[in-house]
Amino acid sequence: MNPRPHGNQQGFSIKYLLKLNTTKIVRSLKDSEHPFTRMSNTVLNLKADEVGIMFQILSNSDKWVINKNDVWKKSKLGKDRFERAWKHLKELGYIVINKTPMNDGKFGYSYIIYEIPLHKIGIGT
Repeated sequence: MNPRPHGNQQGFSIKYLLKLNTTKIVRSLKDSEHPFTRMSNTVLNLKADEVGIMFQILSNSDKWVINKNDVWKKSKLGKDRFERAWKHLKELGYIVINKTPMNDGKFGYSYIIYEIPLHKIGIGT
């Protein structure tokens, strides 16, 4: 006797397949003693490297001052890979940078990070 129920081309029924595939997610506590980060699911539609960069940025307080080099070091990505992801995040409108000349000839950088880019909510289109 065939132990596999019939139902599709491989001879397995959907009910049988569902019994074979199971998942259990063990979640952490989420309170003041076990801090967590919430962010828009919009970020999850990005490429993995971009999600990592955005998660790293958004997991900080709103008062945190971004240093791109620090973000790169924490990302554990190679420099070229990081730069490609960073550039794409800028192109998509997640990262906006204003470059300001300083008195000493150097530049200061002001970052605006959008959890949901303005064009995705109908602003600036």
